[in-house]
Amino acid sequence: MKEKQLTVAGYFTLALDVVELPETLSKSLGKKLSKGYTPEKPFLPAYLIGQLGRDENTPKELLPELDLISTGIKKLLRLYLILK
Repeated sequence: MKEKQLTVAGYFTLALDVVELPETLSKSLGKKLSKGYTPEKPFLPAYLIGQLGRDENTPKELLPELDLISTGIKKLLRLYLILK
């Protein structure tokens, strides 16, 4: 019986950052962007998604699937922010 070999096609990182909102931003827009917004705390959480690497031996047919995974992660993060 031949053993199957597992290959990592690519990998991503997720990181959290904070964006400072401008002082000229209206209070209502600030609250729409971030539930914890106050003029005293004008910060918005931001998620950074980065592709660190991709196996150069991965068939080109699989590359769209790697993009699909990245898109899925972005959608999940947006949904998390909406439901938070």
